Amino acid sequence: MIWNLVYWVLLVLAIGVGLRGLFWDRAGFRGRAKWRCRKCWYDLTASPGDLKGGAIVCSECGKKHASRRAMRKTRRSKRWIAVALVLWMGAYGVSVTPKVQKQGWGAAVPRVLIVAALPFLSEEQGTGLDTPFLKLGIRPTKFDKFVLDQLPFEYGLSFFISDSDIYGWFSRRLVFLLARLESDETITDGTTAKGLAYRNLITGLVRSGKVAESQMRWAQGVEYIEFDLDQSFGPDEVVQAHFQMRRLLLVPYRLRMGSLPFTEYRCSTPSSFRMNGRMPAFTSQEEHDAFWIQRFLWDARHDPQRARGRTSWEIKPVLGFGTQVSPGVGEVQVVMDVLENQGQQSEPQSWEKVHRVTRTLQYTIDPDRIITPDSSAALRDQIQSSFQAHLVVEYDSQEFAWVPVVKLVKKRGAVEFEDAVMFGGMVSVRLIQTNYDDQHGRSLLDSRNDQSWWRLGWRDDPGRKIIVDRTDDGEDNPVEVVLGAGRKRTFTARHELSSSLPGEVQSQQGLPSGDEKNYKLVVRITPMQGNTRWIHGGLWADRIYDGELEFSLPNWTLIELKRYIVNGTVPDHAMP
Repeated sequence: MIWNLVYWVLLVLAIGVGLRGLFWDRAGFRGRAKWRCRKCWYDLTASPGDLKGGAIVCSECGKKHASRRAMRKTRRSKRWIAVALVLWMGAYGVSVTPKVQKQGWGAAVPRVLIVAALPFLSEEQGTGLDTPFLKLGIRPTKFDKFVLDQLPFEYGLSFFISDSDIYGWFSRRLVFLLARLESDETITDGTTAKGLAYRNLITGLVRSGKVAESQMRWAQGVEYIEFDLDQSFGPDEVVQAHFQMRRLLLVPYRLRMGSLPFTEYRCSTPSSFRMNGRMPAFTSQEEHDAFWIQRFLWDARHDPQRARGRTSWEIKPVLGFGTQVSPGVGEVQVVMDVLENQGQQSEPQSWEKVHRVTRTLQYTIDPDRIITPDSSAALRDQIQSSFQAHLVVEYDSQEFAWVPVVKLVKKRGAVEFEDAVMFGGMVSVRLIQTNYDDQHGRSLLDSRNDQSWWRLGWRDDPGRKIIVDRTDDGEDNPVEVVLGAGRKRTFTARHELSSSLPGEVQSQQGLPSGDEKNYKLVVRITPMQGNTRWIHGGLWADRIYDGELEFSLPNWTLIELKRYIVNGTVPDHAMP
């Protein structure tokens, strides 16, 4: 309180003294001469001469005046102006004293100078990762560290700037002006000092509501995306690819694939992660630095303090079906909508589209990459005898709820497939009446036209390399050993559009009545007919079984299923 009072007293005195020094000694004001020499200030009111006949000459110093305006110049007092500057500097010092006491002498630097220094920060990856929890060989310069330390809450590791008033309207506009001059790749890279400063400062200003609508829309539309099309695709195969995305704003967001409705990915950044467990073995400091820069650059998990807003997906999201543009070359249009929560903290979440991302990607078409349909009874019997169906309850992070899921588990001793086989379709849990000829049954749980797909195939595992220190001869001889390499069987489950869990089902209205002994529970998987261009959850195999499959459902009784549908009571054997 006392600092504010002293600040306003000094500021008022500085303004008063400054006005006194600038405007007090004016021509014709408070007894001053109306016309004066602009050099020696001699009174020229009664001087002989006329401007029409030539310039008026000062009789004291000989200064010539070509106009009346030249003889009405205001006399400035340098001493009073100097006193005003001293008072103004004192007022500024008093205003920043509380911040200097908390944050050090760097807080005394005007914020506009900090903003003007942003373009001169380092763009070397690793200079923005100097934390107490991670020590890299790449160190920020003293200049980088000084500027970063002046950001709100040290290094800007926060969602909003609570004291955003320290950034005046000019500083706020200067931040966005300088950011527009940088590339999207630069200002979204939180591993560099420059990217870290821009991202955290702009995020704080946007969240504080101190920016114009046009500036906020621009910030919401800045992102950097890399797609990795690491394979070729068949003529009728859906195109999928790993993609990595980082945004300028450090806020939670969602991605919705515009070309494929109902497909949505939740990017709940920022998040935190603890650096526990075993660390990778590094043979050099450069390898150590490169590992952590890559992790902090794309991973959705970040250091224990706060996030830097990178997101990547382990699976390959489906991009859509492409078209052939030339022999052996296809093209796919990628459309993604970015959604942000527009609701207030006390209101329910309201996700609205703030930006649309469009990209056109080219890929290689492999004419030999074709899935062969197989409806044989031999393949059906082999699949049904190789897997066991289980009805369990899992947490769906998309819906934030526990949901029933049909999982297929490979039986021990089952006959191995020599090639990659895929099967799937609509999933339902049905009640079959054993004393009745109609085996269609009644659906108690089903996926409601949403398809799930399973693939059983092979993959080449390069194994894991470790360094072993051998001391047989008395000396340390590090040897590189490869563990777990070879051809391994894989079993993958995917949903058709990745909008829910594979095998997720929902309860139907109405329950049967009667003796439980006259019923049995089964799981049926029925693919839709009439469309040859199914997405298949982005899976590919040599063969696909396009017929109906039926599996028995052990452990569950009709009473347990009724209790779950009506009351949500889950038996112990169905819990994760």
